[in-house]
Amino acid sequence: MSGVLARETRIRSKEEFSLVFSSGRRYKAAHTIFIYKANNLNCSRLGVVVSKKCFKNAVARNYVKRLHKESFRAIELSGNYDIVAVSKRSVSNLAQEELYENTKKQWNTFVKCLSSL
Repeated sequence: MSGVLARETRIRSKEEFSLVFSSGRRYKAAHTIFIYKANNLNCSRLGVVVSKKCFKNAVARNYVKRLHKESFRAIELSGNYDIVAVSKRSVSNLAQEELYENTKKQWNTFVKCLSSL
């Protein structure tokens, strides 16, 4: 199933997002806020939020979501977490190449932060 996150590795419902937002810890990167919470499942799960304030165009919002999902797939976490990646408004100022590189860097620093816990 290349290119697609499996259903069990996604945060999908409003209740799941709310639980992470209300009781999760936050890690602030340059253009993304990572909210994470340990889970009791056998895998880590991801949810991505890109608001219309960042990009009015749905194509651009979906591109940012795809970048986050691809970066999530590429990393190896030392535990099982529910993670929500929320894009900041400043992400709209980046060119496409910058956005790609910046997203990968932010995920790598976030993983280092998680492994130090």
